[in-house]
Amino acid sequence: MSFRVLLRRQNAFAITESRGHRKTVFHSFRQPRWIVSLRFAAEAGQHFLRLLDQQPLPPDTRATYRNAFISEFSFQPLTAEQRERLDRESLAFFDLMVARVPDGRRLYAALRSTTPGEIVIALALEIAESDVAEVEKAARL
Repeated sequence: MSFRVLLRRQNAFAITESRGHRKTVFHSFRQPRWIVSLRFAAEAGQHFLRLLDQQPLPPDTRATYRNAFISEFSFQPLTAEQRERLDRESLAFFDLMVARVPDGRRLYAALRSTTPGEIVIALALEIAESDVAEVEKAARL
């Protein structure tokens, strides 16, 4: 399943599939939708980074781009009220992932274009002209 389709499926049930492995994500209906959305956004951001890692880029360049995506599309800090409403497991997951992956919702919104098939890459990411095709491919997968 592609990164873009994955982000459109913010329902009670979502499946991610990539190169031979399949992961099913369920959530409890006892949790508010915004909590599920946080977890889903973190997993979508992580999925994008995995796709980026599969591109034929030098390791140091790949690390630079990973860090650029994480800093440019970082998660917004949770308010005290939001932190209180999270269960311990969700809070630990969010605290762990927030500095390691981009917010998949923000990333998807930034990459989306009004023209079908076109990917928009923010200039702030400073992707080298020679690497744009690989980054676009990761976004399309």
